[in-house]
Amino acid sequence: MDPDKIGKFIYELRKEKNLSQYQLADMVPISRQGVSKWERGKTIPDTQTLVVLSKIFDVSINELLNGERDPKNTIEQTTLSILDQSIKKTQLIKKITIASITIIVILLLAFLSYYFINSYNSTRIYTVGGKSKNFITRTGLFVTTREKYYFRLGKLKYNDDIEIENIKLYYKIGNKKKTIVNDNDIDNIMIKDYYGYSEKISKREINEIINNTYLEIKYNNGIVETMKLRYETDYNNKSLFFINQKQGELKVVVTKDEKESAPIKEETPKEETPKEETQPTIKEISKDNKTQNKRIPEIKPKEENKPDEAKKENLIQEEVPQETTPPEPQPEPEITPEQIVNKIKETCTPDLDSYMCEFSNIIIFYSDIENQILVLDGDNMLGHYEVGLDKYVCLSENCEERIKNIIKDNLFS
Repeated sequence: MDPDKIGKFIYELRKEKNLSQYQLADMVPISRQGVSKWERGKTIPDTQTLVVLSKIFDVSINELLNGERDPKNTIEQTTLSILDQSIKKTQLIKKITIASITIIVILLLAFLSYYFINSYNSTRIYTVGGKSKNFITRTGLFVTTREKYYFRLGKLKYNDDIEIENIKLYYKIGNKKKTIVNDNDIDNIMIKDYYGYSEKISKREINEIINNTYLEIKYNNGIVETMKLRYETDYNNKSLFFINQKQGELKVVVTKDEKESAPIKEETPKEETPKEETQPTIKEISKDNKTQNKRIPEIKPKEENKPDEAKKENLIQEEVPQETTPPEPQPEPEITPEQIVNKIKETCTPDLDSYMCEFSNIIIFYSDIENQILVLDGDNMLGHYEVGLDKYVCLSENCEERIKNIIKDNLFS
């Protein structure tokens, strides 16, 4: 089977029928480039196309495969062999396709498993607080991600007669003490570092740190007081699916003392609708007149307006100007997720794959790898915003609206 010979034969048959390559391509149907490849011997028609071409050119399939006319038309085995080869080729292509799909699925599952293992529970946020005899703190924050951590010691509250000389932050592993901070500047205790070489906090020892972190405070000429810090989990990304939590009802608890001291609201009396005044009857008027020695006034029927007077009244009526309603104010355009991320990258402090903004009582933390924004209001973790999914995951009351307002007021004001 010679492709060049078959191509020349198809070309001769097409010329005999006075068909162009476009016309033949429409009759098969196939692209014009496909017809050109046949005639140049680059490819040969498949079995179904050979059947169509044999009908168009009034030749047998054997003649097409031989590349010449065969008046005897005795070679039938050639067609069967071609069909067998086509079937085998189709089966081989099918096997290759199934094997390729299987390999792609396995690689995809392996990638998803790797991503899940590395990302599941990789971001955790803890609120940090503690209390000792003379000191108390409630606004601390500890954030751990897959590659780095953030630790901020909350503001210390104490009496005015205390003068702090030095503070030491450390954690215990067995009998060993590992110092994290040893400084006299108590207002700026903020640490961020990567896990690995020369790390102050080891990723393997996170659970030990959470249970055994201490703050040693030296004050008033050498007095030392130790406070054990308490960590409470505020958020971790253990959820397999991001589902907005239902917002519960806000309940206000009032103590007994507050109830006694609370002012009692005076109930405003309901406005009574005035009763319609009814005209007295003739009997009542006569009774009053007898006591007061007055004559009974004659009650005359009301004179109906004449039709001419009614027409005059209609003509005299003044036209009431129609009130024009002011145009409704146009709503402000919504801020897109891309604008929020760009603003964070412009405004916040960068640190490789993350950004952190600290405002008066607000912390906005953005992770570029996980593509999510965490928002903390004081000690409370409001929730986080999945930028890629444009979805809010709420951990507190009215989370979505509060996060939008915080981002708008602090980043875009």
